[in-house]
Amino acid sequence: MSQTYPHKRVRLEGEDQARIQRLVEEVQGRLQELAAIGTRVLEIPLTPDITPKFVPIMSASGGHPDGLLIIPLPTDPPMDACLYYEDGRYTEIEVPCGKIPILT
Repeated sequence: MSQTYPHKRVRLEGEDQARIQRLVEEVQGRLQELAAIGTRVLEIPLTPDITPKFVPIMSASGGHPDGLLIIPLPTDPPMDACLYYEDGRYTEIEVPCGKIPILT
């Protein structure tokens, strides 16, 4: 049974606001680290003034959650890298992303 909820916007305050701020900063730092490793491995110069993002795409196949992580790299010009996930670990990185089998 699906439930519908009305639109709602709540102001964050106190400890919730502070904790979310710390978590966002931690996530952004980890994304910068991920982008730095990817650009180093791929031998692509990193543009430090742009914050990377990621888009996880997972597909259950054969009992394993295989898939990929798409990383818009902070490079000039911007490009996407794909980290391929197979059998419980990341196995390859590719730039630019090739054909994405999960989406096709």
